[in-house]
Amino acid sequence: MEIKAADIMNRDVVCVKRSTTLQELVEILFTKRVGGVPVVDDKEELIGIVSKTDLVTYGLECELCEILGNKKENPLLSDLQNFANIQGQEPSSVTVEQIMTTPAIAADPNAPVTDIVRIMLAKKIHRIIIAEGKKVVGIITTMDLLRLLDKR
Repeated sequence: MEIKAADIMNRDVVCVKRSTTLQELVEILFTKRVGGVPVVDDKEELIGIVSKTDLVTYGLECELCEILGNKKENPLLSDLQNFANIQGQEPSSVTVEQIMTTPAIAADPNAPVTDIVRIMLAKKIHRIIIAEGKKVVGIITTMDLLRLLDKR
């Protein structure tokens, strides 16, 4: 029998809103002990994903701002995706919407786990959201896949 996403997904998914501040996000990631969370809108529909990697990128962008100065004067900064959104802002005023990855990569609960693995490898991601339409119903991480291998 083929194992489906629904068979191994974590159904207790922590989601955040686009208006969640980075300060709030850090608290959620560390208290819930997760590496990333789906971002949903007011209708609880999936709009993106934010992870610890996004926080590191944000931190690096801020460091580069201080080291290299103004974007207009430094072509090295022009390729930073979120630079214009966050320049000079404190983490307590930056929102998840400004650093999240969109669109979020999602799969159907009935997708075979082999497909989930292929997607994660191809996209070089550590988690995939499981959704029915735009409604988040679960999440699968690389740890979930390792646990599955350990059971065999």
